[in-house]
Amino acid sequence: MNFYLGRSGFLGLLCEAQARMGALDHAVCTIDQALQTNPDEAIFRPNLLRMRGHLRLQSDSESSASLEQAERDFREAVEIAHRIGAKSLELRASTSLARLLVNDGRREQACTILTDIYHSFTEGFDTRDLIEATTLLDILQT
Repeated sequence: MNFYLGRSGFLGLLCEAQARMGALDHAVCTIDQALQTNPDEAIFRPNLLRMRGHLRLQSDSESSASLEQAERDFREAVEIAHRIGAKSLELRASTSLARLLVNDGRREQACTILTDIYHSFTEGFDTRDLIEATTLLDILQT
């Protein structure tokens, strides 16, 4: 029986541990495996795509191809999270995308993307994700 429920989430945790240990090649293989394991299990996909985007930036941040692939990963993560109504995952992916856009000189676009999701929150402003978004928005709006 091929029962893979939750497997992609666990592979995502393994990927995160590998990346923290500096084993980026292993982390990239693991995240790709996680994304292929159960593509219909949408709840884990936004975070997995966001993680892959960060891995692409860590492994080859100078390459324009890596920047484009990371941007695609972040945008897809935002889209999927929005579609399934996972606002915190959408915020994380939007923050990652906004940082990439700022580094690419697209501050206005970054501000728009982050502002849209940020203003949909009515509570939880003491959480790490919203604090990071607030800090980035403060930088972008000055």
